[in-house]
Amino acid sequence: MTRARSTQISLTETPYYHCVSRCVRRAFLCGTDSQSGKDYHHRKQWIIKRLEKITQVYTIGISAYAIMDNHYHLILNVDTEAAQSLSDQQVQQRWMQLYHGDVLMNRYLNGDCHSRSEINKVKAITQQWRERSILGDRHQFDMKKSLNYNLTHDQSKKHPNLLN
Repeated sequence: MTRARSTQISLTETPYYHCVSRCVRRAFLCGTDSQSGKDYHHRKQWIIKRLEKITQVYTIGISAYAIMDNHYHLILNVDTEAAQSLSDQQVQQRWMQLYHGDVLMNRYLNGDCHSRSEINKVKAITQQWRERSILGDRHQFDMKKSLNYNLTHDQSKKHPNLLN
């Protein structure tokens, strides 16, 4: 029976976690598709580049990885001490490297937020970001979601009929 991720993760027990993500519908992540004959080996470099970018943002290191034809494995190392030492500004800047578009945070980082309510909201958002992705709490595998979203989004832009 499946269990909620929050009950499976205990950073006091171990900072290391094994994650797996696989493709569905006989899709190929990398390798050569035996049905169509298309070669997708070039995607391995995409994944490696995205992993490098993501690890610059999150305080989660990648101890090992394996990229297979239709899935990948990651061994993640959560560095809670590094996460705790980040200032609010570092959390904000790291998050905005991956997730552009938060209007209030962009205004704040540009020095355009002055009201107490705006500043309080920025502090609340920053704390949420710290807990969700930077700190490596039970949501730390948002890092994996970020990788998967990026790969899917890029492919659906290049091949709009792929998911039909």
